[in-house]
Amino acid sequence: MATANALRLKAAGRAEVGSRPSALPLPPRRRVAVCRVFPSPTPGGGAAGAQSGASASGAAKDYTLEPFRALVQGKRFHCTMCGKCCTGEGEIWMSPDEAVAIARHLRMSLQTFLGNYAKQYSKYKGWRMLKTQPGSSACIFLGEDNKCKIHEVRPSQCSTYPWWPELMLDKEWQWEKENICEGFDHEEAGPLDVEAAAQQLREANKMTQVRLLASTVQMTPQVVQWADKVLVWEEEGGEGSGSEEGGEEPRAGAQR
Repeated sequence: MATANALRLKAAGRAEVGSRPSALPLPPRRRVAVCRVFPSPTPGGGAAGAQSGASASGAAKDYTLEPFRALVQGKRFHCTMCGKCCTGEGEIWMSPDEAVAIARHLRMSLQTFLGNYAKQYSKYKGWRMLKTQPGSSACIFLGEDNKCKIHEVRPSQCSTYPWWPELMLDKEWQWEKENICEGFDHEEAGPLDVEAAAQQLREANKMTQVRLLASTVQMTPQVVQWADKVLVWEEEGGEGSGSEEGGEEPRAGAQR
């Protein structure tokens, strides 16, 4: 349950990654780092050829992961089961589908699950926040052995840690390492599985946007598809407010 919340996300707004649904707001625009999906070079030229091309192993490479691969490169992680990511200040949010999955896993009705394990307020329509243990800041599902009691169906916010957008800046990664989790760049960490880390980062990116938009627009396949294309990270309180090429200015009433 890490506490780094410095960054926000905005749409890349480029034709090759899809158009932004007209009703979607954009978070604040303060530039820190930019990453986008670029057309992939191939011997024949053009992005289309790259998407249809196959690697030497016969599997087509997912070029939509390229910007996420770039962000995780050079980072290493080894979980020591310290449990600190599940304690302390922070919020763990469940999407409506995740809440249903956890309730089913616990073999109880959704109403009973939400009443016993979720807080009764929500900043995001349809999303609920997990409770902490009585008299403690630990997640209600953290066991005495520092293991998650619902590991198989834990929210994506948990399953994608530490590959969160806000932790991809070096200074945020370092802060988390020094203050929260000893597993960052741990000496026992093996070679990074870049593909798996990039996929988790993309999932965390998408789910963050879907949650921020939940109270603003109706969730449709178009909205979810758009959220999966957000490829620019920006720091709250950072310098600069100019728009990137192809981007749009934030609308009034945008989710903050």
